[in-house]
Amino acid sequence: MKKRAVVVFLFVGALIGAARGEKPVLIFNEDSDNAMRAFWHKDAGRYTEQEMRDYVRRVIGGGHVTHFFACVNARVSAYPSKVAPNYWAALGLPGYEQPQWLKAMKDLVVDQGVDQFKVYVDECRAKGVSPWLSFRMNDIHFPNDPERFLNVGFWKEHPELWIDPSAKDRTDGPWGDRAFDYRKEPVHEYMLAYIDEALSRYDADGIELDWMRFEHHAPRAVARTEGAARINDFMRKAKALVARHEKARGHRILIAGRVDTEPESALNHGTDYRTWAKEGLVDWLIPCNFFQTVDFDLPFAKWAAELKGLNPQVLVVPGLDNGVWRNGPWTRGRLTADEYAAWADRMFRQGATGVYLFNFFGMHCFGKLKPDPVCWDFVIKEGLTPENVARHAQSIPDDPPRECVVFGW
Repeated sequence: MKKRAVVVFLFVGALIGAARGEKPVLIFNEDSDNAMRAFWHKDAGRYTEQEMRDYVRRVIGGGHVTHFFACVNARVSAYPSKVAPNYWAALGLPGYEQPQWLKAMKDLVVDQGVDQFKVYVDECRAKGVSPWLSFRMNDIHFPNDPERFLNVGFWKEHPELWIDPSAKDRTDGPWGDRAFDYRKEPVHEYMLAYIDEALSRYDADGIELDWMRFEHHAPRAVARTEGAARINDFMRKAKALVARHEKARGHRILIAGRVDTEPESALNHGTDYRTWAKEGLVDWLIPCNFFQTVDFDLPFAKWAAELKGLNPQVLVVPGLDNGVWRNGPWTRGRLTADEYAAWADRMFRQGATGVYLFNFFGMHCFGKLKPDPVCWDFVIKEGLTPENVARHAQSIPDDPPRECVVFGW
């Protein structure tokens, strides 16, 4: 009964805030190559700067997106980096895939000199939307496939920095074996150098350290202990790095950390949010599911209560990845508008003052997933506000699974 009373109280507080005209936070995380892939399927020719501008205007033009998180990297960099290998590094190399969209991306960025992230920042500033940079801290998409364009550069050259260095001798096993081991100092140096470079290029209001792409950062047996201690060291160094850029830019640069939806799971993966909050290493915390399926039971009220005790200055924003398993583990589909409404309503009823969108594609994705205009209009044009979701039809998938072992241990 006490828990129910707390939830009701928090929901009433959220509604009162909305009544005062406080705009709910709506964070849109833009995948580093989503727009590039989508434009290729729209027009199999050259990309243009105008297409980039039209795309970001489509995202923020409805007036509800408050923060645009531009992801700058996968395991490769989407801007011309001198630190990390670039998206187009594998083009022309024997044995690697040569996708047409990647050639078009190189044409846009290198030959035409169009910087998609500068476009994003400029368009956001013009619309009063806050531009951030998002960094995937341990992206390991398709590490078992030698022909993938992602498998180049520093990551490939240094298997001794992987969680399981012996994985270099095989092409099977969990993807997590090939993730960077954050107990190792060269990993820190590499990622900090990349973040430093990006902040020097782009005038961002904040950075997101995405510890959910992917969520393995040390061997499982020591992830919560030794692994967490070393990630905490990394976070301290990142905080100091950001402070230097704040001084150079003349304004605050906030830090957000994306972690698992369950507090215990976040801790078990080495993301010690408690220390981050106590030491002021993050300004925002974003509990969010990994790729497999959205967490309709994300315990936002639990997160908010604990963070209030640790550091009331830390804002907690619940997030979701746009997908859910249906009828078994190999039939993953996108969420419907009704399911977005149901999830957001649950978050607002627990007191959330905003939500975070990951992998919310409004265009063709990878040439096979068509955009859902009904869902796009509801989420982006109408907005995920407490009032809108409360009056919208709602649906929750039947017993959606919460774990998947395909990508990890």
